[in-house]
Amino acid sequence: MNPTYRSTLIGGAALAAAVALASCGGGGGGGSTAQTGSLSLAITDAQIAGLPEKAKVWITFDGVELKPQDGPAIQHVIDPPMVIDLLSLTGYVSEPLIVEKEVPAGSYNWIRLSVQSSRTELLSYVDMTGDGPTPDDDDVPLFIPSGDQSGLKLNAADSKVVVAPGGLSEFTIDWDARRSVFVNKGDPYYRLRPVIRIVNIEVGSISGTVTTDLVESLSDQEGATCAVYAFPGPFSPLDDIDEMAPADDLDEADGPEPISSANLEPVVVDETVIAWSYILGFLVPGDYTLGLTCDAEIDHPLEDNDDTVIFGDQAEVAVEANIEKVVDFPTE
Repeated sequence: MNPTYRSTLIGGAALAAAVALASCGGGGGGGSTAQTGSLSLAITDAQIAGLPEKAKVWITFDGVELKPQDGPAIQHVIDPPMVIDLLSLTGYVSEPLIVEKEVPAGSYNWIRLSVQSSRTELLSYVDMTGDGPTPDDDDVPLFIPSGDQSGLKLNAADSKVVVAPGGLSEFTIDWDARRSVFVNKGDPYYRLRPVIRIVNIEVGSISGTVTTDLVESLSDQEGATCAVYAFPGPFSPLDDIDEMAPADDLDEADGPEPISSANLEPVVVDETVIAWSYILGFLVPGDYTLGLTCDAEIDHPLEDNDDTVIFGDQAEVAVEANIEKVVDFPTE
């Protein structure tokens, strides 16, 4: 079978995403003048299975809050709010939230995103037919539990988020949609439990192709979704996604959670699919294990699918900053 192609401080959001911070320019003279840098913030996302092919996930962002290590939190209001389809932000694509905002230089303790959401209103929502961004009767609300109290707060200190005075400092917040969004059983809305990480913008990527023969051999059911998962470390055990497990946590029985994933996309020549391709972007330099599966559509963070998610091939790769590594399947 062929696989599927493919306001309050965070009151809701959806699917996997990533935020790039850049500080440049600014400066600060001598005396008591505080040094500053410029901050740019963008968002990117990864793919997710289990939604209709034309579905979109629209998130309404209305602000960002940044907490320097020294000094009060800095509020940035996005007015008018930005409505972004996270599912369009895959691979290397990102969407700016802040452009060259002057902020104090130095280390930052945390970053908090402000997103509009509701259980009943279409503030952020899943567009099932892909005809947005204007909401209609076919759309489903997207909600983040407890988001209206605490917001989506990211620990920047652990990730060494530092704005350089008069220089350039870039980071990415990677929002893993595949492990974040799910249907709230028994209720008419989707729920988001954000799985996110902050990485230095000095990142690399992995791309490659998969043969049609291999895809067909692994796709044993109608509507199967094939994907490549990236696990941290060399020769890592391959596993499905477990409920709310941080990316660097180990399962009791097997290995770490995947850092990122990408659905396979068709390579079409003369209306014929000659291969399948994937791109994994925003990866911190280091060793990774790639796993290829055509069971991605059943990999749900709230269900134990250890016995059903089968990986048909794997590969080891070392990611380097600013370099795109190529890994094709099959690997032999």
